[in-house]
Amino acid sequence: MKKLNYSAIVNATEKLFDNSEVENFDSEHDEFYTTEQAASFLKVSKKRILNLASSGKLPFYKLFNSNRYRKSELLKLILSNKKGVSR
Repeated sequence: MKKLNYSAIVNATEKLFDNSEVENFDSEHDEFYTTEQAASFLKVSKKRILNLASSGKLPFYKLFNSNRYRKSELLKLILSNKKGVSR
């Protein structure tokens, strides 16, 4: 997968938004994925990712005209849907 330039994203975000979320961003442990990359990571269709994002179940970030998804939030989505009984 192609990695994004996190410094450029963080710098642009700092100029546009409240810095509280930017300050908590750790580029060493979190990555941004495109819609296609997020779908591949979760092994679902691109349409499913877009539906989750538009329904508010999956947070996303706009970069120009495309959506970006944090790997940590994709993992959180998986973990929040745990089913079955743990022993």
